[in-house]
Order: sequence, then C-alpha cells, then structure tokens
Amino acid sequence: MKDKGLQIAIIVLLVVLICVVVFFGYKNMTSNSSKDKDTEEKEKKKDKEDKKEKLEDASKEDIELMLKVSREFYDFDKDGGSFDKLVNQDKINLLLKLEELNLFSDKVTGQRLKDAAKKYFGDDVIVLLEDIKCSAYDSLHKQNPEEGMMFKYDSQSDTYIYNDNHPGHGGGSMKSVYSHLYLDNIEKEDNKYLFKIKAYYTEEWKNGDTYGPKTMDDNIYLTYDNAEERTNAFITNVSNTYPDICTSEYMDEINANVYECDYDKLYEKIKKNLKTSYTFIFTRDSNNNLIFEEYKAN
Repeated sequence: MKDKGLQIAIIVLLVVLICVVVFFGYKNMTSNSSKDKDTEEKEKKKDKEDKKEKLEDASKEDIELMLKVSREFYDFDKDGGSFDKLVNQDKINLLLKLEELNLFSDKVTGQRLKDAAKKYFGDDVIVLLEDIKCSAYDSLHKQNPEEGMMFKYDSQSDTYIYNDNHPGHGGGSMKSVYSHLYLDNIEKEDNKYLFKIKAYYTEEWKNGDTYGPKTMDDNIYLTYDNAEERTNAFITNVSNTYPDICTSEYMDEINANVYECDYDKLYEKIKKNLKTSYTFIFTRDSNNNLIFEEYKAN
C-alpha cells in the first residue's frame, strides 16, 4: 500500500514538473516572439526614419518653388494628376506661366518650352510644339480654327509668332473661380517631399483687358465646386466680417459691387478652419533639382 501511495506521489510530482517545464518553455517562446516583433517594428521605424533623413530639409527657395508650381498646376487640373495627363495646350500655357513668359513681348522658342518642361517635370515628359489657341477659342472661333490660333509656331525659326489672321476683339467679360492655395506642412518620405496644401476659393470676374480680376461674390468657399456654383459659402459678406482686409467698390461698368481682399491676410484669419485639401509630390533628380511628380486630393 505504501509502495502504491509512493508511486502515485511520484506520478503527480512528474506531472507537476512537466507542467512547470511546459509553462516556462511557452512563456520563453512567447517572450522571444514578442521581442522579435518589437525588434522588427523598431527596425522598420528606423529604416523609415533613415529614408526620411536622406532627403535634406527644403530651403526657403525650395518652398517658394514648390508653392509656385502647385498653384500654377492646380489652375489647369482640379482633379489630381501629373503633367503627362494634361492636354498639350494646357502644357504649353502652364510652362509659359511658370517661366513668366509673355508671348506678345518675349521671344518664346520651342526649345525654351522643352527645357522648362524638363526643369519642372523631369526628363521623360513630352510637350508638342503646336499653335496656341486664343483664350476665347471655344466661344468665338470654333467655326474658323485658323483664325482662332493666337500664336503660330514657326518650326524654321523655332519661334512663336503672332497670327496676323487672328481677328481683333476684346477680352470679353469672364467669370472664373480663383483658387487660393497655401502651404500647410511638408513631410519627407522615401526621397519625396509631400507638400501639404490648404485652400479656399472665391469667384472672380474680369472685364476684358481693363478691369479685374475682382470678385463679384462677397463670399468665401471651401471647395472649387461650391465657388463655381455659388453654394454652401463658408463665409458670407466677407467684407463685413473682415472690413480691414476686404473692401467693396461700386463699378458703373457692370452696375454692381465688386470686392477685393488681401488674400494672404485673409488666409491667416481663417486657416485654422481649413482642412488640408491636397498633397503635391516632389522629388529631386540626379542634379538635385526639384521635380513635380503628381498631386492628389486628400
């Protein structure tokens, strides 16, 4: 009987011992697994930080250039995209604006435009050298495309020349949405600058070549579509809300009030209420030049 009791005690002791061994083995295994996971996460974080550090901080000149390109590009593409996705006429007009070229007074060559395309958008982009349409082409010249070309491209001299067949006419009264884009933040990721933009919008009016642009709408909008449709204004009667920044003026030419604002000062007043709307992505080429890749709506 004593032997049987001893055997049972030994068996129980062995079971307890096995359980202890299994418990500590499992604990050690899970602990190592947790450590491995922590180590892996730390390495990933360090790798990401290393990638960020490889890209130098943007200088004041870099920021000014990125803001300029972002603003000008947005005027031609409201949906997000890249230079290659623009129609060719928009490519040419965008390059003229970025280079601050006046076709009436500056000698504009095709080579200058091609160089500008590479300068801002990289070596692989394509721009075709074609005649440039009048801004009123769709409304006035669709029936006669030849006279609707404001400037002709002369391949022999590689120069843009005023089209003498283009009939003289005023600029016309035009309404358009004016976009006010401002830098909110810059992030660095995988050798790219993520240029975060806040924006607000006004509806602008321009009377031919004489007046404007001035806004006929005393409101501020948070989206381009709202400004175009004049619905869901963020601020109404902005000239009353911020009389020190926005002023009203009566114009006999249109028999209506128009409004002017110091848009930079207005942004400082309302920026905390604006969301980050767009991310413009820039990278550096082999010569350390800033190249615009694309932008996305957030």
